[in-house]
Amino acid sequence: MSLIKDARKRASEAQQQAPPPSSPGPQFRPVEPGPRLSRFGLLLPFAGAAAALLGLFFAWEVLQKNDSPRTVEAKTQAAVGAAAVPAAPQRPAPEPARPSATQTTSEPVAQKEPAVTPPAVKEAPPKPAPLKLQAIVFNPARPSAIVSGRTLFIGDRIGEFRVVAITQENIKLVGAGQTNVLSLVD
Repeated sequence: MSLIKDARKRASEAQQQAPPPSSPGPQFRPVEPGPRLSRFGLLLPFAGAAAALLGLFFAWEVLQKNDSPRTVEAKTQAAVGAAAVPAAPQRPAPEPARPSATQTTSEPVAQKEPAVTPPAVKEAPPKPAPLKLQAIVFNPARPSAIVSGRTLFIGDRIGEFRVVAITQENIKLVGAGQTNVLSLVD
């Protein structure tokens, strides 16, 4: 307790010996109100920005309506530059051959018909690769097997087959009207 009393005594002596501050510190002035904006002071910039956005939107719409496929293609090629493949020049359609005044034939002039490409032959879908049992992890609570690189549990599907049973040596798959048993002994 005497330590606390001694500390208080020293603090009060130090306060009495310190000279009072000569200046009270920096002088602060009260805040002066700035120029007051009218009600329309902020409305004008926002209205100008909105008008500019609307103008850009309408200009974009007009350009979209006026762009024909040729115009778009020309713009695209111009944007890509010289590296782009130039478009093939459009040639006028050939005129049908007319008999000359010196020829008097009653046969009609045959026009060359465009070549017709035969329809594409559809190939048969590729046959699925045969299923190969690669490993069995037999846990009586939840057995699993690796078939053609996929880990399967009972009830999982691979292709058109569903796993119905997994034993320590084989796996039973059912589907497409048939039953397959894959075993590790193979």
